Amino acid sequence: MARAGMTISDAAHEWVREMNAYPQDMIETLMRTKPDDWHEVTMPRVCDRVYVCNLPDGCEDYDPNGEVENIAGDVYLINLQDGNTVELGAEDFEVERDSILPMWGWLWSFSDSADDFLWMSWTALRRCLSVASGFTNMMNGVISSE
Repeated sequence: MARAGMTISDAAHEWVREMNAYPQDMIETLMRTKPDDWHEVTMPRVCDRVYVCNLPDGCEDYDPNGEVENIAGDVYLINLQDGNTVELGAEDFEVERDSILPMWGWLWSFSDSADDFLWMSWTALRRCLSVASGFTNMMNGVISSE
């Protein structure tokens, strides 16, 4: 609900108050009931600890434990504990996570479908601005070098 004289902080607090809160215990109970219906959607990121389940041919003797060092598109550079480095796809390793759920005790969802639309629009806008910024920086480099 918008009010005159509302600060950004006031608006953010108001927005969060309208979200649905689900206790993590409830989600864990649902996950135990039908474990095959749940899957991880968080993509691997740099510094994640991983276990490599499909080492490339000729690398079978390598230690399968490592860390994501770099990501280039769909290719992950994995620095193994024994000092070797391999390039793999996301299907070739598993990220070692403490838990599939976040560390706080509640999960949140929007109570209004307009919030979903606004969040997706904001995410898309941020991507566009990021691409535009990169294009602008590239063009500035081209123009300044002429």
